[in-house]
Amino acid sequence: MQSRRSPRLSLGLLGLLLTAALPDAVTLPQRFRDGGYYTAGAGKIFHHYQNDAESWDAYFPSVQYEFPPGSFSPPGYDSGYGDWQGRYTQFCWQQLDQRDERSADYQNVAYVIGQLEALPTDRPFFLNCGIYRPHVPWFAPRKYFEPFPLDEVQLPASRADDRDDLPPSAVQWLNRGRYYAALEETGKHREAVQGYLASVHYMDAMVGVLLDALDASPHADNTIVVFWSDHGFHLGEKQWYRKYTLWDDACHVPLIIRLPTTMRAGSAQPGVCEKSVSLLDLYPTLCELAGVESGAEPDGNSLVPLLHGDDTPGGRAAVTVNDWNTAYAVRSDGWCYIQRVDGEELYAPDDPHQFDNLADDPQHAGRIARLRSYIPAQPAAVRRAEQKP
Repeated sequence: MQSRRSPRLSLGLLGLLLTAALPDAVTLPQRFRDGGYYTAGAGKIFHHYQNDAESWDAYFPSVQYEFPPGSFSPPGYDSGYGDWQGRYTQFCWQQLDQRDERSADYQNVAYVIGQLEALPTDRPFFLNCGIYRPHVPWFAPRKYFEPFPLDEVQLPASRADDRDDLPPSAVQWLNRGRYYAALEETGKHREAVQGYLASVHYMDAMVGVLLDALDASPHADNTIVVFWSDHGFHLGEKQWYRKYTLWDDACHVPLIIRLPTTMRAGSAQPGVCEKSVSLLDLYPTLCELAGVESGAEPDGNSLVPLLHGDDTPGGRAAVTVNDWNTAYAVRSDGWCYIQRVDGEELYAPDDPHQFDNLADDPQHAGRIARLRSYIPAQPAAVRRAEQKP
């Protein structure tokens, strides 16, 4: 790799999960480090506690541990809801009388900005900033709650019969959830949604601080910026809170890629891509953009043609797996197909809340067969762990 032709790379990550299921995998930052890049970062990248030391030249708070103090809750926190915290662990929220600069995510951003200001001059760089919020618990400075008064908070769309057309295993899973029932019992749905909105607002402000520093630096015109989240979040849809489902509320994530002007094709303009893509696509995409060898054939497909304006119809699908390879979701051209051990679901592009399961409608048999063809015949083995919804 010739570093003189390799753009800098800065990623905002909210979760790149390295598991025991892939013990021989070469992580993305390790691939770039092996390719001559200086790799550094801060915050939640490898998902909870254990960092991957081989991936980094520098990391905050350390190459072994990725959460600075205060990431979860401030010292001496009291939820004010009696035994709420003891019963529901991290599922809580609070307005903090705290300046941004004292928050853990600000520490992560400040560290990455410091790295940006003191980079080695002989290597291109790969910087990562993992922002913990809006992961629960939803703690944020008070000013981020103020734009969302409780009497103006809108609860997500719901329907009383929303579970009636689901396979039994899906309903059984939903019935395990504790958080929706707890909010029904306490009447705190609006407080919960307010806490989520405030945490998103706070995260957005932290991203803005980081991007302002990049734009003010000498690297603004030679840096690829990628922003994404590791999953979505139910806020009461299908009488469920949190993640662990295959519906769009849990699986649809933000994904924004900004190329420097020197890398944009002549016809490519900023805009929204309507194609179905997966986070697996980022590995080959970034390697191709930066001229780094991706190694063995990676999962996923490069997004470079889409970034350069390719509008070829169809041909792409995003596959999501849940329940330890017993359930799959396939998304393509706005359609969502879900296969479970005891039934199927199909949702149309004009059903954004996924209220109406069309899987039993014979006119969609051909579409279901096509979407089903994307599901692997022999799924990779995974280690089963106890989930606590």
